[in-house]
Amino acid sequence: MPEARGPAGVKQLAAMVRASFPDLHFTIEDLIAEGDKVVYRYSVGDTHQKDFLGIAATGKQIHFTGIHIYRIGDHRLQEEWENWDTLGLMHQLGVIPQSGLSTR
Repeated sequence: MPEARGPAGVKQLAAMVRASFPDLHFTIEDLIAEGDKVVYRYSVGDTHQKDFLGIAATGKQIHFTGIHIYRIGDHRLQEEWENWDTLGLMHQLGVIPQSGLSTR
């Protein structure tokens, strides 16, 4: 996923994602704030309807999860850390084949 810097970068990234996944359903599963940090865990469900990062539309339903951590200071976002299931998304889109290994 391209890095989004500043308000203009975030708007551009959001527009790209919304064009590729127009029925985006984003659910915040947990939201925690403590000290100077805010953490949220989320899930996303969608249909891949247009080109996304060079991947032609598949029409496939996808679902993935992620976690974002923000550090706030001086009334502004100072740092962000994110982790989302990129590998799972690429498997669902058929870009990376699933291995025969079980995760159980």
